[in-house]
This record gives sequence, structure tokens and C-alpha cells, in this order.
Amino acid sequence: MSSHAMFEGLESRQLLAGFTVTNTRDAGAGSLRQAVLDANAAAGADVIEFSSGLAGTIALSSGELNVSDSLSINGPGANALAVNAGSASRVFNFTSGTSFLRRLSITRGSATAGAGVANAGTLTIEACDISSNSAVAGGAIANTGTLTALGSTFAYNSASGSGGGLFNDSGAGMSLLNCTISLNSTSGQYGGGIDTLGTLTVSNSTIAYNFASAGRAISIRGAGSATAISTIIASSQSNVVYGVFEAGSINNLLQYSGGGLTNGVNGNIVGVDPFMSSLSWAGGPTKVHALRDGSPAINKGVNPNSLTTDQRGGIYARQVGAAVDVGAFEFGGDDYANSGDWAGAHAITLNAADHGIGAGVLEQTFDTDLFKIVPATSGLITITLDVPDGFDGWLEVYNSSHTRLVRASEWASGRDEIAPFTATAGQTYFIVVGGFRQPDGAYSVLIADDHADAGEWTYASVITLNSTGDGTRTGVIDVSGDTDLFKFTPVFSGTNTILLDVDSGLDGWIELYDFGHNLLASRNAGATNGDETLAWSLTAGQAYFVLVGGWRNPSGSYSIRIDDDHADYGAWSRATVISLNAELGGVRTGVVERVDDTDLFTFAASISKTITITLDVAAGFDGWFELYDANHGYLTRQNLRGAGGDEVRTLAVTAGHAYYMLVGGWRVPNGGYTIRINDDHPDADAWDSASLITLNSTGDGASSGNIDLPSDTDLFKFTQDISATTTIWLDVASDLDGWFELYAPDHSLIVRQNGGATNGDEFFSFTPVPGQTYFILVGGWRNPGGGYSIKIDDDHPDYRTFTDTLAPWPRASAISLNSAIDGSRSGVIGVTGRYTFDKAGDTDLFRFRRPESGTVTITLDVAAGFDGWFQLYRHAPAYLFLEMNNKAAGGDESVKINVVGGEDYYILVGGWRVPSGDYTIRISDDHADAGDWSNASAMSINASLDSLGEGKVEATGDTDLFTFTSSVSGALTITLDAASGFDGWFEVYSADHTLLRRQNLWAAGGDETYQLPVTNTQTFFILVGGWRVPTGDYRLLISDDHADAGIWPLATDIALSSTVDGSETGVIESAGDTDLFRFAAVATANATFTLDASDGFDGWFEVYDASQMLLLRKNLWGSGTDESGSVALTAGLVYYVLVGGWRVPDGHYTLVISDDHADALAWSSATALTPNEDGHAGAPGLIESADDTDLFLYTPAATGAVTITLDAVRGFDGWFEIYNADYTLIRRVNTTGAGGDEVWGFHLTQGQSYFVLVGGTLAPNGRYTLNLND
Repeated sequence: MSSHAMFEGLESRQLLAGFTVTNTRDAGAGSLRQAVLDANAAAGADVIEFSSGLAGTIALSSGELNVSDSLSINGPGANALAVNAGSASRVFNFTSGTSFLRRLSITRGSATAGAGVANAGTLTIEACDISSNSAVAGGAIANTGTLTALGSTFAYNSASGSGGGLFNDSGAGMSLLNCTISLNSTSGQYGGGIDTLGTLTVSNSTIAYNFASAGRAISIRGAGSATAISTIIASSQSNVVYGVFEAGSINNLLQYSGGGLTNGVNGNIVGVDPFMSSLSWAGGPTKVHALRDGSPAINKGVNPNSLTTDQRGGIYARQVGAAVDVGAFEFGGDDYANSGDWAGAHAITLNAADHGIGAGVLEQTFDTDLFKIVPATSGLITITLDVPDGFDGWLEVYNSSHTRLVRASEWASGRDEIAPFTATAGQTYFIVVGGFRQPDGAYSVLIADDHADAGEWTYASVITLNSTGDGTRTGVIDVSGDTDLFKFTPVFSGTNTILLDVDSGLDGWIELYDFGHNLLASRNAGATNGDETLAWSLTAGQAYFVLVGGWRNPSGSYSIRIDDDHADYGAWSRATVISLNAELGGVRTGVVERVDDTDLFTFAASISKTITITLDVAAGFDGWFELYDANHGYLTRQNLRGAGGDEVRTLAVTAGHAYYMLVGGWRVPNGGYTIRINDDHPDADAWDSASLITLNSTGDGASSGNIDLPSDTDLFKFTQDISATTTIWLDVASDLDGWFELYAPDHSLIVRQNGGATNGDEFFSFTPVPGQTYFILVGGWRNPGGGYSIKIDDDHPDYRTFTDTLAPWPRASAISLNSAIDGSRSGVIGVTGRYTFDKAGDTDLFRFRRPESGTVTITLDVAAGFDGWFQLYRHAPAYLFLEMNNKAAGGDESVKINVVGGEDYYILVGGWRVPSGDYTIRISDDHADAGDWSNASAMSINASLDSLGEGKVEATGDTDLFTFTSSVSGALTITLDAASGFDGWFEVYSADHTLLRRQNLWAAGGDETYQLPVTNTQTFFILVGGWRVPTGDYRLLISDDHADAGIWPLATDIALSSTVDGSETGVIESAGDTDLFRFAAVATANATFTLDASDGFDGWFEVYDASQMLLLRKNLWGSGTDESGSVALTAGLVYYVLVGGWRVPDGHYTLVISDDHADALAWSSATALTPNEDGHAGAPGLIESADDTDLFLYTPAATGAVTITLDAVRGFDGWFEIYNADYTLIRRVNTTGAGGDEVWGFHLTQGQSYFVLVGGTLAPNGRYTLNLND
């Protein structure tokens, strides 16, 4: 817009000394403040210009801009650059000289008088927007000199005294031409729009909808005078003018009577609605009230100053019809082409970021306006048609070929239309604006990239917030000067955090504005790729704006995030910092708004120590917190108290490490809170502030702390209410050489305890006077830094010893286990519970840890008359693992369990019924050690005379003790099956503990076996240990001759020869007895299994593979009858054979394994060849090795000649021999070489048995078929 075109006749021209504003910073080189300072220092009149493309907001933080000499400030446009005082000061103060203030937005000023501009010299204001300022008098302007305003808007200003918009003091002169004074207010009495005590002239202006109790539009007071010419004075209520206008006031339009003007006299129109739109963009750099079609102000004005344009300037002519219109806006004052007149389209100039604004007015139905744009870059372009209430508009976009790309039409009055499309750089696009139903009115057309620019408040992109007040949007800053504008509405009142998360290469900044477009805060601390964070207290339901831009490295993508007062879970990089002092003390506050809201904090430790973290919640708020390490690994959760109860947790922190704290709520899930991180305890002599150690009913309590420096001490106090010996235990951490002193109630020293060296705990026992308060002072020397726990106990800690939240588990008395996994502790239960496992009475808590996973035996050995119980817990905080209370008073409780190596287990001891007494808690490994005869592990002998025990020898010197009682007289076999690498031994003892046998023949991994003569009901002990390779697992088997079913590892091995032959003997003692064998196949071949049972024994057998899958079961015959069957074996695989009996279930047997056929001389096991109806018989076979032979039996059904053929496969050199029934050799046939068949014929006698033996030579192994034909 050219001010010359608007006000040619009023502007004087001169060559001035010039200064240029190059940035939006408040101070320093290139800033507006520096330019003003330089101009003030320079002699004569000066001029300040702004670099091309400079836009955004200049946020003043160093006070007002004071102009003390003649100066012209020529801004880039009121819709491009704002000067914002942040409600901290006035914006401009012109104290003398002749000055010009052009094309700027002036906002958020605060002062006693003239918050936007104070003038005591001669000042001309042109094309400015002075809005949202607040003062006692003159929210926008306070004038005590001479002031002329042209083409400017004064809106949303306020005053508490008078002159909500403008104040013109006594003796001052003010002239307003082509201006809009709208929506200003005062809470005082006079002049909502203007309060004048001096001389005021208002021409061709619009004064609308201002508020005051006297003179809503204008107040004329004292010696003041006011002349109104061709001006609209509109209001929604009466009392628009206080006082009387001068006689020269002509051609005005007043919605209500006032100012002494009469309808129809001197061209004045009084008591008539001006019929105009709300304050909005209608073209030009400032907002106006556009006249609507049919307005009585049209063609009813005068132009005494020969103005060429209306307030908007540029193409908007001051006179369109027969006469000028009343007010600052000229109806039909544009000359935009209509739809289809492509050559006449009005060009909207776009900046480097492809942003621009066009405006216009549709005067009547079927009127259209045509615009064109040429984007500089390819990408998304968003076109928004901004219409006021009462105007129903539509929008279309066309390409350079006049093809429509998009149409936007919501078909609703006052509804903005948005048309996005993808543009190509350098191409021309056309925009058509039209209306229907309510088709006439002013409008604005905004062209933007992904988001609206600074000042385009109506088009700000909305950030939708979720139920916890969080939301996010993304965007791109394309070029220097590009800005993106967002709008959001907080869900909750209170602190909200705005985070600008920039991508690589962008040096971004953010500004926060309220709903009145007043700057609240800004942030530009980070360098390139540095995120910006801004926290501000906001009001729920109010709209706020966030403006994003860039400088130095001004282009790149980003995310803008809105949080409530603090970041939520998972937003680690945005956690609120709790700054800690040298003693690691710090405080932060916050509010949890609802059950799914969380607040995330972070803090860093400068020294290593234990700190106390307290969540101090407001009444009615049930809060919790969780702690995380620097890698976001979960550490602990604190949630013990109900609503209104504070949560407290101690944390050992490491110097240089960061930690995170997450706060939330449940049950009563919303409320305020304070986080306090404190040094742990008061120092020496602070008797009144000593940290209280609260003791429970059994006289137990504890606290913890950290000694940071040689001079640091921690002071505690406690009151013992029972008369009992009390133990004070200073449990120090590694590297702390700690001491404590015990003081009497009168602060006199009782004892100083400092016997231990570094990491040495200190103990002292005494009997306090019940009800008296004692003090404990803790410190350190030599190695004076480290953590500790101070514990007050009876002999051992209780299950729950505190009224605060410190868990008891770390204080459990340790039961140290030796290398043999043995250990014990003793104690006394003094006050018992009312029922079993009642923890309200005295309890004693122990802790143990097994280095490796395995079995332990826990025994509670109680004194006579004491009825004790114990519980076992796993981990800490622990969960209950098992409970033992099986015995009556004086009865020991014992259990054997498997535990996980390296994990803590806890034993809680208590008593009931006979509730007090001494005890010893003993822990051993899986079995009792040598000499502990009464706790030997019992091995039960079943009906089959078998028993299996398992264990592990943990270390040199560890032993395991077993006992058994024989149920028969005879002999039992004891086998120690040692794992690979374990060199084990065992000893057998009689019932009176006399050594009967030590068995230690084999090296590591070798099994030890001994056959023990036994007598029925006789008791024995077996002691297992190790040497040379002294640790390892084992199985201890007591059996008859062989292991039973299912005891696979202890199966008796059968060694097979190279011809797949082997055997074992055994005895089945009873119906449930079984014998288990194992062998490895030496060849891939069919194997024949034969159970040769003694007379009267009805036996069976089963064959299994290595995975214990059943392959064969044979149980066909009765007592004394052999069982036989075949299984195909695979070389190298392991197989099992299980033997048992039924019906006649006990007896002796021999188990024979052979290959597919019996070998030479095994006449009784020869394979029978049965002739068919034609007298033919035959069988296949396999010779596995040079030593292997296969034996067949043939009994002819008739006397006659028979031909015997050995059909050998290629490569097998076979032979056969024929024997008669008395095993006499008849013939050996071996005439051909490898692969050649052997044939011989001879005469056989019916019913006579013959044997055929097959073997191999030279090429001695291979398959064959033996055929007998008549």
C-alpha cells in the first residue's frame, strides 16, 4: 500500500538520515531499539526503514521506545510486523520533534497514559494497527501535543480511567482521517472510543461498538471541542456521545441520537443502523467495518480533505458512486474483474514463503471477484476465504488453462471456506470468490503454505488437545521470514508447556499470544537444531496462539507440542528439570489433572549419596510416583498411602547420573502436589529437628542416610516404649568408615561407637528407660563419604517395622552360607501373635542367597515349649513362597525347596499358642552334611527294592547324608551315578553310625557301585562327597540287581559285540519290580530280543528308543516261556529294554540281544524256515562283520531232494554250511567270489531237523537271501 496515494496532499517530503532495522530482536545491532537510539543521537530529522521481507514480532523486554527528536519510522506493513511490549511497558513515547509512524502493528503496551503511543510533539500516524493496549487514560494513544492519524485502526484497547481508545488532553489537537475506532472500552466513565479535553476533528472515519458509561463513542469534556464530518458512529446501545459536536459537523450517520445532531439537518442521519459488517479484513493492511449492500451510508458523505482512497488504500477509491460513502469504507470501491475475465484478474503478491492476502467486497447477488497468484515454490498451497457473519461465500481455484482444480463451499452463512491444492512453481493460478443466499459482504482471501503466517489469526492451524491437555502439530519453515501460526485451547487451567522440537538445520523460535493477540512470552534460546521450551500459566477454555519462525538458519521442519504443566510418561527429552543444590536439595510443583495424566521430571546428582524424595500431595489427592534411571529403566514405584497421604522413598544416586521421576494419581486421581528432594537429616546439635525413628510395638525401627563430607553428620531421635534390650546397628555402605554416638535425653553422651574400619558396621546394645527420648548422631572419618542405615531392633528386624514407607527387606539379618551351602542364625521370639502367621507380634526376618541354583533345606529348630512357624519369601519387596507350621510346641519345622541362584530369599520366624522362645534357623544345601544324622534325607525303598536320590556336592568339604531302612533280607546294590567331570565317593554307615564301606574306585565321571548285605528293618546311612574334581551333580540309586522303569540314567548297560550280540541276567522280585537296560547299536540292522525266562516265571519285555518312545512290547507266552521279537536298529543310537513279569511275576531271566538271526552254536535260537505248499522256504539276512554268522533251522515236510541257494548281493562274498540235528557238519559251500551265489543240492529226510549256517569271507559283510527249493 502506498501512503502517497492515500494522503498525497498531507505528507511533506525531505531527505533524512537513515537507519535500517534488520532483525526482530529487542536490542543490539540491527534492532529497532538501537535504530531509535542512533536516531536520537543523530542531529536533525532521521528516518528508520526495515529490511525487505522482515516480518514477525519485535518483543520489547527493555522498556518503551523513546523518540526524542524528529524521526520517521516506516514499517513494512501493519499486517507484517508488530511491536509488542508484553504488557510490561509502553510501546512508543514521542517526547518532542516532528515525527511519522507508518505501517506498524503496536500492541500489548501498558502505561498510566498512552500504552500504545504517548505523544508530546507533533506526530503523524499512517496505516497502523494500534490494538490490545491498556492504560489508565488512553489505551491506544494519549496525546498532549499535535497528532494526526490516517488510514489506521484502533481496536480492543482499554483504560481504567477514560479514553479506552484515544485520550486527547486539554490544549492538545487531534485529527482522525479514514480511521476505524472499534471495540475499545473503559471501566471508568468517559469515552469508550475517544475522550477529548482538547480539539478533535474526525473525518471520513468509523467509530463503532466502543463502551463507556458516558460517551460510548466520544466524550467531549471541559474546554474540549469535537467536529465530526462524514463519520459513522455506531453502537449497540444508546448514549453514544457525551457532549455536543461543533456546528460544522455534517454528513454523519449516528445509530443513536447524540452530540446535538438532528436527523436530516446538515446531511446528518440520526437513529439509523449503518448496516455494516463486523471488524474484519476487507483488503488493505488494517481491519475495517465494511458497508453492506443497502447501507444508508452509501453515497451520503463528503470529502473535505480530497482523499483519493478509503482507509484500505491502494485500489480502493474514496468515491465510487455519486458521492463518497459515510465512514472509513467505500462500498464497491474495488475494481476486481468478475469470473471469466481472466486477463483482468487482480494479482495477489506472494512473499518468499508463498503467503499473501487479498480482500474485497461482493456488492450484490451474482457478483464475483477474480484473483491470480504465481507461487515461487512447488508444494501445498492453502487458500482460505474468510467471511464475516451474514455472508455466505464460496471459493474456486483454477489453473492457467482455466480448468477448475477445487471448489470450497460449506453453504452456510459466516462459514470460512478452505481450498488446498498442490501448486507448481512459476505457474499462474486463478481464484474466484462469490456468494449466494447471503451473497454480499466483505471478505479476505489468505494464501498460505502449510500454516498461516504471523498476524493471520483467523487462519491459525488448530492444535487439538487430548483429555490430559496434550497435543501436537508439525510444519515446515520454508524461508527467512516464513512463520507458522497455531491456535489451541487448554483443557485445564495452570502451567502449560510449549515445546518446539526442531529438525536438523532449523534455528527456530516460538511466541505465545493470548486470545486478544497480545504477546505473552517468547523463546529463542537454542542454536541450530536446538529445541525451544516455554512454560506459561494458561486459563482453561481460553484460546491461545503459538507463532513459529526461524532465524540464522531459518528453514527446516519441526513439531510443536503442547503439554499440561509437565511432560507425560515417555517424553523423556521433555522432562521438567528439578535443579538440585550442592546438597542435592530441590523442589518442583505440579498438578495431575485426571487419572490418565502423568508428569515427568528429571534431576541429576552432583555427588553420590542417598536422597529422600517426597511427594507432598494436596488434601484429597491420592498420588504415586515412579523412579527411572538415565536409560529409562524402571527402578521403583511408591504408592503406599491413600488420598492426601504423602509418598516418601529414598534413592541412592550416583554423581554425574541423571534420574527421572514420574508422578500420577489414582482412586482420587487429580490434585496439586509438591516434589521435595532433600538432604537426608539434620546435623549435630540440632536436637529439636532430629529425624524421628518411629518404633513399632515390638520396639523396632529404622532410617537411612548419607554422609557426604567429613564434616557432615546426621541426627536422629527415638523413644522406646517397652522395657527390653535394644540394639542400635549402624549398617554402613562400601567405602564409608562410619561411627555413631548415643545420647541420653539430656543430650549427655552415653557411648561413642567406632570400632569398625571402612565398611565395618557398628553395634551397641543397651536397655533404655521406657518413654524416654534418646538421640543417635551418625558421622564418618578416614573414609567419610557413603550411605548407611541406622536400625533399632530387638535381636532381628520385624516383618514390618516402620510407620513410614521404608521397606524392611534390606534390613533382614543375613544368614551367610559357606561353600557347602550351610549357615545358621539364632534368635528369640518375645511377643507372639494371636494366630499362626500373625505378623502383629514379634517376628524375626532373615535373608540368604544361594550362589547357584539348587536345593536348600530350611529347618527351624525350636527350644522345648516354643511353638514356632516360619514363612519363606522370594525377592524384595517379596512375595510369599511357602509357609511351615506343621508341628506342635517344641516341634521343629523343616522344608526342602529349589531356589534360584543369585536371588535373595527371606525367612520370617514367629510364634503362636506357646508363643515365645529361643530358636535356631538352619540352612543347608539339598541334603544334611556329615554328622547331622537326625536330618539325613530319607530314601524310601519300594516293593521292588528300589529308591532314587539326587543331589549336588557344592564344594570341597561338602557332603550329603541319606538314610534308608531295608524291607528285605539279602543284598541291595548302591550306585553313585556321577555327572561328567565329578569325582564322587560314598560311604555306608550302620544305624549306630559305624563305617561299613567307603567306595571310591573311579576317577571323575565314573560311577561307584557296592552290593550291601542287608537285613529286614535294618537302618543304614549313606554319605556322598567328592575329591580331586570335588563338585558336581549326582544320582544315588538303591536297587535290587537293576534300575526300575523310568530311571533312565541308571539303566544297566549291555555291551554289544560287533555282531550285534549281547546279554544280561536278572531277577524280578515282585509284581511291581522292573529291570531297565540300555545299549548302543553298533550297526544298522534288525536285532532280535529274547527274554529267556526261568521255569514258572511269566516275563515280558519292552524296547524303547533314546527319547523313551515305545518300539516293541512282547508278552505272548505263559510261565517259563521265552518272549522274542525284532526291532530295526540304527547304528550309533541308544535303545532301552525294560523287563518285568505278571501272573507269575517273579523269577530269574536272561535277556539276549542278537542281530537278525542267531549266531553259530546258538542252536536253540536258530531262525526257523517254514516251507510253503510247494515245499519252498527262505529268509533274507545281513552279515554285519567277518565274525557275524546267521543260523537257520529247516524241517522238511517230505523226503526228497532240496536245492539250497545263498543269493548274495553284489560285493558280498558269502558261504553256508549244512548241519544235521546232532550239530554234525554235512557240507560247507564256498565256491564263488564276492557277489556270486552259492548253490548245493542234497537229499533230506521228512521230519529230520537240519541247520544252515551263513557267513562271509574276503568281502565279509552284506545282504543275502537264503532259499530252499525242492
